[in-house]
Order: sequence, then C-alpha cells, then structure tokens
Amino acid sequence: MRILVSGVTGFAGGALAEALLDRPGAQVFGLSRAGTWPPLWAQLANRITLHKADLHDPQSIEKLLRQLQPEQVYHLAGYAPVGRSFQEPDAAWAGNLTVTRALYDAVAHWGGRPRVLFVGSGLIYGDSGNTDDVQSEDTPLRPNSTRATPAWRSCGRGRSTTSGRDSPRSSPSPTSPASWLPSSAAGSRRCSKPATSARAAT
Repeated sequence: MRILVSGVTGFAGGALAEALLDRPGAQVFGLSRAGTWPPLWAQLANRITLHKADLHDPQSIEKLLRQLQPEQVYHLAGYAPVGRSFQEPDAAWAGNLTVTRALYDAVAHWGGRPRVLFVGSGLIYGDSGNTDDVQSEDTPLRPNSTRATPAWRSCGRGRSTTSGRDSPRSSPSPTSPASWLPSSAAGSRRCSKPATSARAAT
C-alpha cells in the first residue's frame, strides 16, 4: 500500500506515520514545507521518503502525485497556531482552506483514485453544547476562531461538484469576525468520516 502523508513532520503527522509503518506492506511517503525532519522524528528519516513541497502550488503537487502514485492520502498539513490566527487571518485561511483545495485539485487533475482523509481540528465544534467529551457526526459545527473556520470549510461546508468529485467551495479571505465566522455555522454540514475528540485539537 502506497501512502502519502502531508504535514508528516508535525507532531500528529509523525505519530500517524509511525503507526502506518506498522502496517504490513505499507510504503509511506511524506510531504513537508521545509523538507527536513525535526529532532522529534529523526528516527523516521531512514524509513520514510520525505519530499519538500509547497501545497499552495497544485501543479507541483500533481507532479508528485503522478510520481508517487499513492493509494491513500492523509492530509494533516495546515496552519496551526490558534491565537496568532486572529492577528493573521489571511494566513490561517491560506494555510488551511487554500492548501486543502489545492491538494484536492491536484488529485483531480492527476486522475488517480486514492482514498483521501482530511484531518482537521476539534476546534470546528466550538461551543457545541455537547457535554460529552467525544463528538459524533451529529454534532453541529460551530467554529469560533480564524483557525477553526477554514478547517470547517475544508471538511465539507458548502461543497460544489467539479469533474464528478466533491471539492470545497471557495470563500473570501476573512478580514473581521463577521466574515470569518458565518452566521450559518450552527447546524451546518458535518465532516464526512470519523468521530473526533474535542480534546484532540491539532
């Protein structure tokens, strides 16, 4: 099984990659903006082929997809700092929604049929009103930060169909809380796959 992990050098990406390597027959490739392994994941350097990649550039990503021919794609790359996102909302949207759309577009243009898992953030639930620790697919999404809203968009809010595939609809870059937190957030469309713990928010 050929597996591609974006954001593989991050805390969650490296942990996921280690777990994937335990699967029989798994061949894991990684994408990273810096293209180098941090000390935390230095032990993966000889086990995973790391590719330096800019996810803002769908053409270069499409070229890599054609080269690697992944059967599964785990998309973990994105803008992470919640507090700073309020000071630089454009960077937060570009680092989460824009790069995710670019990846989806690259997959569509490549023409392969990998299974793609988008890994977002428990922050998309915001103040869900759910007293349980574990959120389900029935939990309304109420993102309450510039970091969470593009992740909410990336996981499927406002989908449009392109070339027979679902891809998130584009949204304007946020400039104020009124623009980055749509009033329709409550009760909006759910992410499509596994239940997520509200405490696992990276």
